[in-house]
Amino acid sequence: WRLADRYALKVLSAEALLSEAIEKAAGIQYGRITQQQFERGTWSSKELTRLGQKALSKLNRGGEVDDDVYAGLVIAGIHRIKEANDLLAERQADPDASVDSQHIASQGWVVEDFPGTAAQAALFEKLLSGYDGAAHVATRWDRASELAEPRAKPPRDTSKLVPSGIDLVLYVEADQDAVLRRNLGRRTDPETDTAYHLDTNRPPYDVVCKERLLVPTNPSNPSFHLSFQVAAHDVAADELKQFFGQFGTLHLVNSNNLTAEGLFAAVNSIVHHQIDKRVQDETTAAAADAEAAEAAAAVADEPLVLPPAVAKLSEPLAVVLARMWGTAETHFRNGACKVFRALREERALVSIHLMDVRVQFDDFLRRPDDKQPKLSAFLQAFNSLPEDMRFDDNTKAELHLRSEELRHDLWLETEEREAAARARLVAIRGDGWLEQRLASLERNFSFLIQLEMDRFNTSLNMLLDYNSALTGDAPEGMLEELAVEGGGDDAAGDKKSGKKGGKDDKKTKKGSAGPADGTPGRSALPVDVLSYVLGGGGDVKEKGGKKADKKKDKKDKKGKGDGRETPGSDAGGGDDNITAVAAEATTALAQWLPEAFLPPAAEDGAEAGPSGLHEAIWVQAALATSRIGRLTAKGGVARMLLRSDVGVVYDELDQWIGTRIGEELSVCERVIDLSQQAVEDQVALTSDWVIDDGVTLTINPSRVLLEPPPTPPTPVVVPLDARTLNNVQLEGLHTSLQSASAAEMGYAATADEAALSVGSLSGLLMRAAAADTELPKEWCAQADTQFARVCELLDPDDTGFVLVSKAMSFFANSGAGSDWAW
Repeated sequence: WRLADRYALKVLSAEALLSEAIEKAAGIQYGRITQQQFERGTWSSKELTRLGQKALSKLNRGGEVDDDVYAGLVIAGIHRIKEANDLLAERQADPDASVDSQHIASQGWVVEDFPGTAAQAALFEKLLSGYDGAAHVATRWDRASELAEPRAKPPRDTSKLVPSGIDLVLYVEADQDAVLRRNLGRRTDPETDTAYHLDTNRPPYDVVCKERLLVPTNPSNPSFHLSFQVAAHDVAADELKQFFGQFGTLHLVNSNNLTAEGLFAAVNSIVHHQIDKRVQDETTAAAADAEAAEAAAAVADEPLVLPPAVAKLSEPLAVVLARMWGTAETHFRNGACKVFRALREERALVSIHLMDVRVQFDDFLRRPDDKQPKLSAFLQAFNSLPEDMRFDDNTKAELHLRSEELRHDLWLETEEREAAARARLVAIRGDGWLEQRLASLERNFSFLIQLEMDRFNTSLNMLLDYNSALTGDAPEGMLEELAVEGGGDDAAGDKKSGKKGGKDDKKTKKGSAGPADGTPGRSALPVDVLSYVLGGGGDVKEKGGKKADKKKDKKDKKGKGDGRETPGSDAGGGDDNITAVAAEATTALAQWLPEAFLPPAAEDGAEAGPSGLHEAIWVQAALATSRIGRLTAKGGVARMLLRSDVGVVYDELDQWIGTRIGEELSVCERVIDLSQQAVEDQVALTSDWVIDDGVTLTINPSRVLLEPPPTPPTPVVVPLDARTLNNVQLEGLHTSLQSASAAEMGYAATADEAALSVGSLSGLLMRAAAADTELPKEWCAQADTQFARVCELLDPDDTGFVLVSKAMSFFANSGAGSDWAW
């Protein structure tokens, strides 16, 4: 406010203008302001009302006022200042009007606390001066061609300041501690309504007054939000400084150690310096205008000398050249996209094919063989020998001989499988697939080289035609074919694509050397370098067409670089055709390089310098040569990588053969070792042997080839007693008695009826006593004296016969504790 009073400025507050605009909009809404009153108002009043309605509508829906509304409010306030100045000037010019001498025109305006963000600043600047930093500025690089490499776009010149609608932007800086101290140090005396500050305006040293002091509070803006507000302001301030820095109107004032008076003095000094600078600039501009006016008056009477007219292209020629270049760009872009797509597809096909080869070859190596039947026959013959013959040396020799025969059969089977795998690998290497892929790769890169030649030919024709139109010479190249700009009568029709010439014309014009005057003979058609890899025109279809390869499997797709395929693998798979095509293209371009395409000699015999035409053609020829060289190098790398990848897979297959055959031979040797060990151990091969997958020998103990011999019974040791018969002796004695009874009676009687004579019983006991273990030891020692007594006891009635059951009962109960003892 002090600055406004000193320099006659108006202070504009965005918040105050918003309140005024909302009040005007409410007046219209509630009928306090009629439509006639609104129409009689000034532009600024109408604009405030319109913006107020927009802001009120936003606030009523619970939203926030948009930045463009705030910017428009400030602009309306600036217009109102201008309207007030214009009205004051009219009154001062009217002698009948009474004007207060204290009313003076405003010299400018000061915006308080606006803009707060870089977005608000951009909107405000756009409304003031029309500057839009986000708007695209058209440059020559917007029309950069896709074929001709443009000059690098220069960086933005930051030394040039952008004109602004604001003369001066002041930003008062302060540290965060200073801001917090200034805000939190405020105090208020509620009785006197006096404001104090603990740093700059301390209250009186009155205890009563100090006790009354209160900290001013604002419920809508509590003090604990202050630190967050300061941090948010610092972020927005950095963006504002960056925005206003491009205009050169920003001035920073550090207020950390300044009082209010010191801050005003610093700001006042900046404003005063800005006013002096503006006055000086206006004076300098007025002096420059005066000098320009004097110079114009001095040459007013002199004759007017116009500069030489610059030749321009006619509109029909410009249309033809533009269409020609657009067609060339479309042709180059579409062709390049097809080639790159074909290269990607080719890479995918190579990966899929190599994976299929690996999988199929692995399946071939793991195919079933005849080793297991031979092994089973050997096991059956080995186990057919009786066990007692395995101890014989001749039998061992025979079994060893059979093992060696098995070794021979298994090795022979393995060698046949190895030979088949080697033959399969040779067939894979020689199936022509790699040569077909190399030929497809060469066609793709050759087509890219052809596209470069097409691009150069179009550029060359356009340069010569443009030069011909400017110099007035006869039409050249494509214009001669098109009969444009006064061309000959032999028009060849539509040459839009540059590829419609006859075969004889192509042979005549292609690569023709230039005459000695430096203007080479040319053709509207580019050099056809594709004929080298396509094998002549018989198999060539129009670009973009496709020709199937009948010798290739339908599933194996070929590369589609230019859409043309030749049968078989004769189209350049062996040699590096890319280098040959590049050499032919480079030879055709050499006639347009500085060494061959020389400027014409001057009429006075002096050495002629290069013209703009020659320099432009040299640049295009050098560019095409360089790009073809890069394509050649890339094509060579692609060929090398393809051969390397395929070679790695083929070497891997060869390693698989060695590994697989080694594993199979190892299994064969293990079978022989185990069989020979069985021969030496003199045992049969009872468990089944199975060769799993040709490389693993499994001995299955659960599958038995021969029944094992019966297990002998476990011997039972019966203790012997000197006086008592044990169970074994009783059983043996009973059997002997039964046999003797049957022999004596003539038939086998039952257990209760079986009987024998006393003599037979005595003789049987005497024979049993002669054995070592059939009767107890004491029985055998006293047999001659005791057996007669036993017979008397068994036949007390002297019948001469004894029942076997009675005799066995007597023998079982005789011994210790019985009535009879030895």
